[in-house]
Amino acid sequence: MVKFNHVVMQVGILDEMLQDTLDMEEDEELEEEADAEVDKVLFELTDGKLGEAGKVGTGLPTSQTLEEEETEQNMEKYRQQLNALLS
Repeated sequence: MVKFNHVVMQVGILDEMLQDTLDMEEDEELEEEADAEVDKVLFELTDGKLGEAGKVGTGLPTSQTLEEEETEQNMEKYRQQLNALLS
């Protein structure tokens, strides 16, 4: 009888865990639906101008990203100078 109670308790815990997991997935689906509805309303309010703006990133550029952009700009400037010299 003790073993039976132990097994029933384990099944109950597993059932709760499974239900929690399913609830989390429903929350994600609800959130996605809400985001889609917000986008739709904003699109209507701005007469489609919001859709032309594109997506905005959530993070700020890191110093490494800024350094890479600066390096790329410098390389492009050097390429232009080299092409001018070779012409």
